[in-house]
Amino acid sequence: MTGLTRFDYGSTHGWFARHYEDGRVTSRLYSDRCYGDPEAARQAAQAFLAQLAQQRHPRVPFRTRLSRRNRTGVIGVCLRRKLEKNGASVSVYDVSYRLGSRRRTRTFRLHHYASRQAAFAAAVAFRCAMEAAMRHEAEAARNSASSPP
Repeated sequence: MTGLTRFDYGSTHGWFARHYEDGRVTSRLYSDRCYGDPEAARQAAQAFLAQLAQQRHPRVPFRTRLSRRNRTGVIGVCLRRKLEKNGASVSVYDVSYRLGSRRRTRTFRLHHYASRQAAFAAAVAFRCAMEAAMRHEAEAARNSASSPP
């Protein structure tokens, strides 16, 4: 289990539990002497960590505030010029998102749409769909982490 360390130093014997959240550390030593034996101390430390994991406030898995550099007004959507393989420079909307542990980008070329607004609308719709997928993925990871094996 993450955050659980066995301590056998000098006269100190027990399980040291650490929980990390929002840059803070909550720690507690579960002494073998107080709990009777090492197994009982380990079970108490695991129960402590499980309780803290249930109480924690889930971190938002993606940005929720605009960067000062954002010019489109939508998080994860930016307008830029792209140099094509044939040397032509075209305007595109890039949509950034993260699935799994990989950061991904999808490009919406303006000349493939009837207007600049249509390309922007398609990029924003795609970003909204990816935000829903990122939320679903984060929720599934939280549920699998909190369920016992």
